[in-house]
Amino acid sequence: MDSKDRYSEGVKTQNTLSKENEVLHAAIERSRERKRLYGENWEVVNINDIVARFAPDAVPYEKRVKIHWHSPTTGYDVVADVSGYLRIQDLNPGPYKGTFLDINGNHIKDIPHLAGENDAAYQDRMMRISHFRILKREEMK
Repeated sequence: MDSKDRYSEGVKTQNTLSKENEVLHAAIERSRERKRLYGENWEVVNINDIVARFAPDAVPYEKRVKIHWHSPTTGYDVVADVSGYLRIQDLNPGPYKGTFLDINGNHIKDIPHLAGENDAAYQDRMMRISHFRILKREEMK
């Protein structure tokens, strides 16, 4: 079973649970809306590749609308949302704890505003480089 299979199982479980849990259902709907509004600008990735690269020895677990792969070796957490996107978070102690990474493993905390860029444009740019849409199984190579 690969990471994509584990992710798909987690999505099914959370969707089933949400039929009996209004709070979880509302959280999933907010998640889907976020992806609908912003996801078109996010890079598309193979979840198997991301987990292998950033959390190679992780055992996945579910928490609300997320499936997490936390690696004790790298200290990174691949956080996949049930709506079909993921982020990579550094949970190592230190000044970067909790910071999200771009696809190259750079902390987005280090990326400065561009000249003339307002806060909304900066936030949009940070979202574009730290959120990744998950390929569907049939789209994977």
